[in-house]
Amino acid sequence: MNICAIVDCNRPAAARGWCKLHWQHWRRNGDPLVTRHEMHGMGSSKRRVPEYTVWAGMKQRCYDKNHHKYYRYGGRGIEICDRWRSSFATFYEDMGARPTPKHSIERIDNDGNYSPQNCRWATYKEQANNKSTNRLLIFNGKALNLREWSELTGIDADTLSWRIQNGFTTKQALTFYHHQRRRALDQVSKSQKP
Repeated sequence: MNICAIVDCNRPAAARGWCKLHWQHWRRNGDPLVTRHEMHGMGSSKRRVPEYTVWAGMKQRCYDKNHHKYYRYGGRGIEICDRWRSSFATFYEDMGARPTPKHSIERIDNDGNYSPQNCRWATYKEQANNKSTNRLLIFNGKALNLREWSELTGIDADTLSWRIQNGFTTKQALTFYHHQRRRALDQVSKSQKP
């Protein structure tokens, strides 16, 4: 009598050289030697570990063509390093626990892949400052976006945006205050007239 071809399984072979258990596994899931879901032991059946949800979402954005954000990740060529793609445990080992529930994964270089060297936990505000659509203003050797300059100068971000769109130089936009308003507006309007 033949025994199952799977190593360490001594049951009688039924079909394809496998025992009934392994043959049924193959019919439902494919290759009985491949484990489809890794068991990391960090959660329970009632509650997922938040980092696992982040890891699974990262994989979906990069590899699931039906995901609504695929075009911004996998569609642009963003990938996950082999170490993380195959194992949640190694992802967790490299990234650790999220500092707070307000933190999510951020790629430091927006055009780079998900890897230990290019990822960190960041708040929504920190991530908003690292978007590829941000316009950086350079002044006194510092390159910051409008929101960061707004916090630094105390001038509302919408006001800074309006100033840049209406012909103010970066220096004027960042250093202009209300008592200078009339003079600066006159200068801008004169320079725009033919």
